[in-house]
Amino acid sequence: MGGWTTFVRDTRGVAMTEFAIIMPMLFALIFGIIEFGHFVAYSNAVETAAREGARYGSAVGIGPNGVLQYVDCLGIRDAARAKINLVTINNPDVSVTYDEGPATGSEPYNCNSGPFPAVSDVANGGRVIVSITVAYDPLLDNIPLVGQFLNGISVTAVDRRSIYPGNV
Repeated sequence: MGGWTTFVRDTRGVAMTEFAIIMPMLFALIFGIIEFGHFVAYSNAVETAAREGARYGSAVGIGPNGVLQYVDCLGIRDAARAKINLVTINNPDVSVTYDEGPATGSEPYNCNSGPFPAVSDVANGGRVIVSITVAYDPLLDNIPLVGQFLNGISVTAVDRRSIYPGNV
């Protein structure tokens, strides 16, 4: 009988079994934390790009293209893409529109499809609206249960700035 109780209480392989059960969950948690941090940095970069584009588009000076900055569609896109390293932003990803101020809801001018704004079209208090939408590129997209769920997610950022061209 002593042999049977020794067999039942033998715990030499328990640690290895527990390790084999816990390790996949621990790796998924660690990789999930890494991927979440990457997603936050990615969306922060897109927010920064929209803010920089709107900041450029709300200025009343003459930009490097020789056009007033608040109607310089290419300059606004270039400003949005200039300081961003983590995200690749292409021209179709950046939408630049204008409205006539808060609570108007109208967007009469559009840098993507027209009509393009002229200097006389932008009134005091009008706003430039820069919207950027890019597909999220997971850092760990080949790891099961982490990156595969994030494929196809898009990150969008919108920034609006008022323009006061009459104050020049």
